Amino acid sequence: MPLTDMDSAYFLEIRTWQPREMVHYLFMALLAKSGLDLTALEEMEEKQVEAELTKLSHLMEGYANGGFDIIQAKLKDDPMFFEGEYCFVELLEE
Repeated sequence: MPLTDMDSAYFLEIRTWQPREMVHYLFMALLAKSGLDLTALEEMEEKQVEAELTKLSHLMEGYANGGFDIIQAKLKDDPMFFEGEYCFVELLEE
């Protein structure tokens, strides 16, 4: 199963994410953080590859849930914070 076809209860189907360029950057970052040996995938059985894809999915969900925790905490501290046009830029700068 290609990574771009993965979906889960927490994510919309990845192939529908926009803009596509951002999706590519997210995957590059995810692969870099995962430590997955891409050349080793060529020698793996299909079940092993699926297990590696599941690990990537869980890693992505972990980062997303961490982001949601940050957003929720910010909303609790400052309910109007996300009304600003550049709120996410400001959040990243914090």
